[in-house]
Amino acid sequence: MTTTNNDSGLEPVIRTGDEPPQAFVQIRKPPKRTTWPWLVAGMIFIVLVSFIAGLNAEWAGDDGLAGALGYGLGYSLIPALLLGFAVYLVIYFAALKRSNRDNGGRYLAVLVVTALLSGMTMSVLAGRLQAAPFDGEVVRAALESTYAEQAAARTHVEQELAKADPEVFSPVGLKRRGGYDRAAAELERRRELMAGAISANEEIGARLRQSVEGAISNPGRRRRLMAEFDAGYEGRRAAVMAFWETQTRMLDLTEAQIDLLRASRWESQGENFMFYRQADLDAFAARKAEIDRLTAESTLEHDRLKESLEDSRRKVAEDLDKLG
Repeated sequence: MTTTNNDSGLEPVIRTGDEPPQAFVQIRKPPKRTTWPWLVAGMIFIVLVSFIAGLNAEWAGDDGLAGALGYGLGYSLIPALLLGFAVYLVIYFAALKRSNRDNGGRYLAVLVVTALLSGMTMSVLAGRLQAAPFDGEVVRAALESTYAEQAAARTHVEQELAKADPEVFSPVGLKRRGGYDRAAAELERRRELMAGAISANEEIGARLRQSVEGAISNPGRRRRLMAEFDAGYEGRRAAVMAFWETQTRMLDLTEAQIDLLRASRWESQGENFMFYRQADLDAFAARKAEIDRLTAESTLEHDRLKESLEDSRRKVAEDLDKLG
């Protein structure tokens, strides 16, 4: 008869046959401690950190859902790995190391995946929230101000041109004392008017661009919309500059006519110039034909610019309605 250690104390045990003797002391494993509350707390902490970081992030992703998810994944990948691993280390030394449980790898995977998913979700949410603000009223007001300024600039040029002596370039006006000097001064005045109109147009465009850019808070959307704005503006600017180049060419030809008249003999016959030399007549007639052609072309360009402006206003209004 031998004894063994059990829960009821020392009791006699009868062993028969070849049955091996029982050990007097049995080694027990340490009890396993509960650790899942630490995991839940770590996951909650990660979600809170992701929420705060995501809402404070400057969104630069795409407005589309697929692009936003892709940007959110790239934006959150490294921070998620670092955050998940950092929280895991805290849980490991605080609970897992003394828990007698072999679940550290699972906990690390859960924490990293939680950090990645929550970080991506919150960054995309931030993008959705940041993409929404678009102050359309500011843009509408800036556009209306631009249209009004452009109309005022055109009116100013037209009024200044109307102040000129209607006979300043006519045969009668040129034959008067000081006629050539008055014609040259008028040409110079018109050049200054054109330069002022071009400068005003550039300033108006720059102010409009600044207003539109300031109305878009999302950096990614701002870059895309401003690229579209710049492309459209450059196209319209090119058309406007082509119009003014035509006007400049007309002034240059008129100035060349004045120089020809200064250097040649001619007489005034009503509205006609009567030359004594055929070469002078031919040169004058060739320039006049070119001036007439440019005048007609300038009229067409002016009409096209007006139509383009109206089309642009309608399209911009439609785009603003779509953007909300």
